[in-house]
Amino acid sequence: MSDKVSREKQKPIEVLKSGHEEFRKIIERLQTDEIDTKLVVGKWSIRDVIAHVSAWYWEFIREIDGILANQPIINVLSGEEEFNERAVAARKGLKTKELIIEWEKSFTKLISRIENLQGKEWFHKCDGFYWPDGSEITMQSLFFSYQNDEVSHEMEHAKQIFDILHL
Repeated sequence: MSDKVSREKQKPIEVLKSGHEEFRKIIERLQTDEIDTKLVVGKWSIRDVIAHVSAWYWEFIREIDGILANQPIINVLSGEEEFNERAVAARKGLKTKELIIEWEKSFTKLISRIENLQGKEWFHKCDGFYWPDGSEITMQSLFFSYQNDEVSHEMEHAKQIFDILHL
């Protein structure tokens, strides 16, 4: 069973790592003032996007733990837009370097959390809990889009930034 779990976890891990690496390459090409001021997603700067991604990585870890405790969070109860605004506002006081360190830490912790899921955890199903579309909440379903679409949330933002800044 552990080989099957390793194979199934590998795809979302690869997708997450690929998106993170693309985002990192973009950030490394920019000056701090560009990160802080260039608007790339509506009123958000690159810095705001980094804060947003970090917050979602921490939230993803909470979701994993919630599923395993049979208390799934099913994303954010207050709604994604409010969550995003709070996430960006909460990180406004960080220096850019500190924000990037948090972003890297959130990513590393998420990858580690996924890698450390054991067979029983990987196949865990929350009895009586369902996604908004009615499908069962399982650890595998949490990673469904990454397994099938092969594009992470972070990769989507990396592409937006790349296109807007003509990098």
